[in-house]
Amino acid sequence: MRRIQSNTPEWGGRKYRSNFELEVFHILRKRYGVTRIKYENPVIVRPQTNWYKAQDWRCDFRIDGIQEMLSLPVLEIPIENVSPQLDRFYVEAKGIIDDEFKEKMKNLTYFRPDIFQRLIIVAPKVQTIFRGFITYDMKRFSALLGDELTLVNACKKEYKTDV
Repeated sequence: MRRIQSNTPEWGGRKYRSNFELEVFHILRKRYGVTRIKYENPVIVRPQTNWYKAQDWRCDFRIDGIQEMLSLPVLEIPIENVSPQLDRFYVEAKGIIDDEFKEKMKNLTYFRPDIFQRLIIVAPKVQTIFRGFITYDMKRFSALLGDELTLVNACKKEYKTDV
C-alpha cells in the first residue's frame, strides 16, 4: 500500500502552511535569527463586548528583540522609554487576500492600532488591502529588512489615518 506524502513544507521540525510562508520565514531567519522569531502569534483583534464576540487572529510571525538592532539615536527615543511594543514587529505572509482578512485588518486598525502600526504584510505581488495600505512583495520585503530606518518608517508611516 502506497503512503500519500503531505506537501506541507517543513523546516527545523516545524510545519508551515505554505511554501510562501516558509520563504518569508527564511528571509526573517537570515536577518534576525531563529530565537527572535515567534511563530503563529495569537492576537485579539476585537475584544468581546455585550454586542459581539471577540475576534482573534494568528499572525504568522512576531519578531522580538529588535531594539538592540535598531539605531536608537536615529529614532530619537531615549533607551529607557522604549516600550516592549517598539521592540517587536509582526509579519503576515498572505498568499490570497480575501474579504475576511481585509475585515480583520480594518478591525485591527480600529481596535489595535499599536499592533497594526507594527505589521508588515507580505504577498506574492503588491496589493491594496484598503485605501492607504498596501502589501509588500518579496523583493520589497527583503529590501525593507536590509535597512532598519526604512523598517521603522514603514511600520509607522505606510498607513494613512484618513481611511
